[in-house]
Amino acid sequence: MSYVAGEVFELPVDCSCGWRGKIVGYRHHLVREHCNVDGCFALAAVVVSFGYRQPAFTLVGSRLGVCGQHRTYLRPGRMHMLVEEFRVRARR
Repeated sequence: MSYVAGEVFELPVDCSCGWRGKIVGYRHHLVREHCNVDGCFALAAVVVSFGYRQPAFTLVGSRLGVCGQHRTYLRPGRMHMLVEEFRVRARR
């Protein structure tokens, strides 16, 4: 296979949930639509961000999708945690 680097990200990809898109959007789909806890592929109920306030909020790491079941394990700690409610779109 010989692809120019940018063209690879334009290739189509299918997710097991039925989502279809390009490789460039697949990570965003996984974070927003699926729980990012190891071994869990349930639908995301919220998107969680971690960071420090010094004085403005500084995001640390990537946002994570978390399903309703794993949301019960979210606890505040030393880092600030932002939990964005996620409205799941109706499937067709």
